[in-house]
Amino acid sequence: MPVITADNISKSYADRLLFSGLNFSIEPGDRIGVVGINGTGKSTLLKILAGREKADTGSFIKQRDLRIEYLPQIPDFTEGQTVLETVFSQPTPAVQVVREYELAQQLAADKPNDTQAQNALMLAIDKMNAQSAWELEQNARTILTKLGISDFSQKAVDLSGGQQKRVALAAALLQQADLLILDEPTNHLDHIALDWLESYLQHYSGAVIMVTHDRYFLDRVARVMFELENGNLYRYEANYTAYLERKAEREEMSQAIEQK
Repeated sequence: MPVITADNISKSYADRLLFSGLNFSIEPGDRIGVVGINGTGKSTLLKILAGREKADTGSFIKQRDLRIEYLPQIPDFTEGQTVLETVFSQPTPAVQVVREYELAQQLAADKPNDTQAQNALMLAIDKMNAQSAWELEQNARTILTKLGISDFSQKAVDLSGGQQKRVALAAALLQQADLLILDEPTNHLDHIALDWLESYLQHYSGAVIMVTHDRYFLDRVARVMFELENGNLYRYEANYTAYLERKAEREEMSQAIEQK
């Protein structure tokens, strides 16, 4: 059963049509790269899939209890939150327990002689044990480190734009979603982080759909290509290089038909 099926999706801004009548499905385990020239609506399509924007027409059939994680092109952070708090900003039970533990740990470190603070830490530790949340916390630290972020206590809003994107990427990757939606995940990553991300996405348990201008990354990660062109969507069972070959074949066939 598809993770999500789109039926007759259209979107326009003012008098400018981005796409119309799109029909497609995303299957479990899909690794989809979305390509098209600038202005074809790649990021808009991701926002619609993530529920951040509404389509003008059409509907979606979703897998029951579908869990979606979304990395926007430009992340937005809450003032005052640290890097680790930002990564644990999702309102899931395990994440909330980790957030409570991190706050209690910091308070206990700041007030080592405060009995109330120490008791709160012990209670938070008990909750971590009950939720088996230690692995989640360790995964968050590992992902941040692999993406080049080492100071977990720094305020997220004080980071550079590139560092903020990496923190937002870590937050999206941490949650094991059924559908992971990534808008330009490779921006600001060095080759070491890129190699790690490539491997991580190849082994990710859910479906992944992404927009990136890194063609080599698409070659290594994508198994399906969605091309937006002239308001239409074309699906290719291919990585980026094979997609280019099949696109050329499709265009040759179209030209041959037109010439008849």
